[in-house]
Amino acid sequence: MKWLVLFAIVGCTTAINLIGRTQSAAARGKLRCNGKPAAGVRVKLYDSDNSFLPGVLDTDDLMASGKTDSNGEYILSGSTKEITGIEPYIAIYHDCNDGIKMKWLVLFAIVGCTTAINLIGRTQSAAARGKLRCNGKPAAGVRVKLYDSDNSFLPGVLDTDDLMASGKTDSNGEYILSGSTKEITGIEPYIAIYHDCNDGIKPCQRTFRVGIPSKYVTSGKTPKSVFDAGELELSGKYPNEGRSCLN
Repeated sequence: MKWLVLFAIVGCTTAINLIGRTQSAAARGKLRCNGKPAAGVRVKLYDSDNSFLPGVLDTDDLMASGKTDSNGEYILSGSTKEITGIEPYIAIYHDCNDGIKMKWLVLFAIVGCTTAINLIGRTQSAAARGKLRCNGKPAAGVRVKLYDSDNSFLPGVLDTDDLMASGKTDSNGEYILSGSTKEITGIEPYIAIYHDCNDGIKPCQRTFRVGIPSKYVTSGKTPKSVFDAGELELSGKYPNEGRSCLN
């Protein structure tokens, strides 16, 4: 019976395509790498099908594909046919700060040495700025935090991510944060954004992270440069987006 059902499903794909309704979407934006326009970056517009038989019954539908221009800008539009409402998203493929990375980790006498680590670690700092929008309008009062990722293998026991700074966007949706922390190794700063844009009456808040490249890390308490995260539209969905009730 399983084979008969599978054959029947695969065989009805053509019929589904015939009775589905054509729907379209468009997106535009601007990409930067280390503050400079990111030209030639591949951007694709897809419809997420959330298929329960990926590659057999259906896969995400490619609606459009292109590359950023010399200014790092892109605009894509496309259409596809679905019975239900489509769930469009853009996928960005880039090599910004993607050099060969290798990390060595030596572990010994770890538990109980936290105090010693804090004493001998070196102070490092970072700063970030950007602008947030919700449905094209400035997103004021949005909580933004600057963290150092500790990649702890014992979260909450040995270490947790260090909060370096916290603030909210102004009436123009803009923010700027700077802070410092002490670590033996180089810090891995990131900004965390907590918002309610297009979130209805769901509890807690939507949250996602934006990593800060290591070139913007400074030795000492005062950052020598500021990472520009650019302008972000909060109505869209971001990779690894989650929810937070404590911010």
